[in-house]
Amino acid sequence: MMRVNVLTVALAASLAVLLILPLASFFFFVPAYQFMLTSITEEESIRVASHLATSIATEGTPINRNSLQPHKHREIRALVEDFKLRKLRIFSDTGEIVFSTDAWEIGTRTTSEYFFEVVAKGKSLTKLVHKDTPSMDGQVQPIDVVETYVPIMEAGRFMGAFEIYYSITMRREKYNWVVRRYLYTVFGATLVLLVAVGLTIHKARSHLEKRNRAEKALQNAHDELEVRVRDRTAELKESNEALVAENKMRKAFEAELRLAAKVIDNIIEGICVTDTSGTIERVNRGFSDITGYEAKEVVGNNPRILKSNRHSPEFYEAMWKSLGATGTWHGEIWNRRKSGEIYQEWLSISSIRNEDNRITHYVGVFYELKSLLEKQEHLSRKAFHDALTNLPNRELFFDRLDVALSKAKRQEQQLAVIFIDLDDFKPINDTLGHHFGDVFLQGVAERLVLCCREEDTVARLGGDEFVMLLTNVGGLPDVVAVVERLFSHLGVPVSHQGKEMTIKASIGIALYPQDGDEVEVLLKKADAAMYVAKNTGKNNYQFYQLSGLVIGDDK
Repeated sequence: MMRVNVLTVALAASLAVLLILPLASFFFFVPAYQFMLTSITEEESIRVASHLATSIATEGTPINRNSLQPHKHREIRALVEDFKLRKLRIFSDTGEIVFSTDAWEIGTRTTSEYFFEVVAKGKSLTKLVHKDTPSMDGQVQPIDVVETYVPIMEAGRFMGAFEIYYSITMRREKYNWVVRRYLYTVFGATLVLLVAVGLTIHKARSHLEKRNRAEKALQNAHDELEVRVRDRTAELKESNEALVAENKMRKAFEAELRLAAKVIDNIIEGICVTDTSGTIERVNRGFSDITGYEAKEVVGNNPRILKSNRHSPEFYEAMWKSLGATGTWHGEIWNRRKSGEIYQEWLSISSIRNEDNRITHYVGVFYELKSLLEKQEHLSRKAFHDALTNLPNRELFFDRLDVALSKAKRQEQQLAVIFIDLDDFKPINDTLGHHFGDVFLQGVAERLVLCCREEDTVARLGGDEFVMLLTNVGGLPDVVAVVERLFSHLGVPVSHQGKEMTIKASIGIALYPQDGDEVEVLLKKADAAMYVAKNTGKNNYQFYQLSGLVIGDDK
């Protein structure tokens, strides 16, 4: 009977693990995404604010009503529509609202402490505002938005600030669809595993009952030994078969336990199991990787060994109150590594109950927030930059050209698209090898970047094709000066491991608005002009409007 109880307890523990894994994923995955969404939107708000600041700010002068003439109001409202902002407010350095998409707010002054204690000291401030809940300035929004305050600083001096509302309703709807699919998959897999475990329990009990019957038959055979030798032999054989079956079942069960242990130990999140008194009974490798403590250093101790002293007693009282009422708690918490370093983590705690509904253990699952954010930022950069040259790729270039065209149309400016194709690059790869070819392309990228301004863009479209975007150009002479500077820089040979090669290129140029007002049209015409340069001796440049070409709507 004791063996049956031990088997039942062990299988119950396996069931608990199977239930915890999908719940743990749910409780950290959803908040982590909200944090990531808020951070990304905050970065977009900062970029918008920086763009606005260059348009309205005067060097050395704080933002005030005189900074925003009527034509500036129109430009700002056009920009609000282009970036699809929910709301925009501009504050002076004294907290006066000098511009708002809600005109009735202009001239009022904020008295919020966070404006003067945080924003005015040069720090951005962001809040995720859910539908029908108040924002930081107390206004209730009918949709989900991210509210961000972005300070404008000059030489350490506060010049004013932007308050930007970004709508995230569509992003959240897409995310909720993904989460639902994810949960259906996780809980479906969990259900299959639960059925498998249930069948294992049923088979285990059946085998144990069979063994008990065999042992009882063996005892009866012993009492009738002299008269039932043949029957006793048969019963012994049956008993032996039952024992063999039990041994196979025990080994299979032990293999399942080892597998469960390996799964837990290889999860990157930290896992800590304590008894009801808070004494640590087990931790996984993820726990050690994050905290720096090995299992032997913390087993038998209390999780207070990680305490950072950043939280009040009331914080921990609320945590235990939630555990007692709902059986779970999850949230952000500051802890301390073995090295003394304080770090922020997302922690989910669940209580484990036995068949009598009594709490036997607590399981904590956590991960470090900083590490997750760094991985997400790394993946985001890889998606929009060329791996070899670290230049913007085709997708990012198209996006920047689209934004530049919108600005040029509003401000009646000119811009230029320069298409650069290296001459005779294939023989370099064939004769000097692909490694030298890669070094050659990296050298080209470095020289191209040196030839343009910070507000311009150099991108690699692929292979030996590069493209440059020049914004706010005065006319053909300005573009010619940049192109001649390009040829001058490209004329310096690329050297690597004793090998040297001179760079030559054919360049085609298209201008806005003369050659077109759409991304695809300008790039197509710059490409066509480049082929004219290549067909007229290479290592020269051609303007589309001077090349005599006719494409599409030009006919």
